[in-house]
Amino acid sequence: MNWIRARQPDQIAERRSDILTSAAAMLEVKELESVTLGDIAESAGISKANIYRYFSSRDEIYLTIFVMERESFAHELIERIGRCRAKDRISRIAEIWAETALAHVTLLELYPRLHTTLERNSSVDQIAELKKTGGAMLRRSAAAHHALVPEIDESAWYGITQASVALMTGFWHFVNPDEKVRLAMSRPDVDQPSMDFRSMFVSSQAAMIRGHVPRV
Repeated sequence: MNWIRARQPDQIAERRSDILTSAAAMLEVKELESVTLGDIAESAGISKANIYRYFSSRDEIYLTIFVMERESFAHELIERIGRCRAKDRISRIAEIWAETALAHVTLLELYPRLHTTLERNSSVDQIAELKKTGGAMLRRSAAAHHALVPEIDESAWYGITQASVALMTGFWHFVNPDEKVRLAMSRPDVDQPSMDFRSMFVSSQAAMIRGHVPRV
């Protein structure tokens, strides 16, 4: 393995980016729980020992990916909400959420692992920073939604946004279960209809939002 240690800031940033890209790609073929540092190192073309020059653990790598994906999702969502001119604003908001979510599948895969794995193996300082930046994103999102639908106050939109994230991640994993569940569901004697993430999310979120519109 031809390895040249990165020494300059731009080289270090590039090496970290390569590792993050490889780690994110692993989620397309494996569940997070099955991914090892060795898998990431092999995919990135470096040794496992050298990964520790850039990240302290596998979970730090995936927490970094989560933060980047969450920021990207929030930025795109807020931008699209700001451009919305639809007559049925609430239905369009739900469609925008679903479309933006489906463009960020890595985030959907990591969200449920945030509390069960990634936060449990992080420091208090890391978790505090994660919560601080998350709260700031929720406030920006609430402000953008309130600007589009001012009938619902901003504090209510904050709660709607929190609930929408839970709805989004819950539906995603309900519709895309692990391999054992998929095998069980494929049996002819298991009589359950197929489920579609987009339609389930859009109808549920739109109903939740409409429930917050004040009655005149």
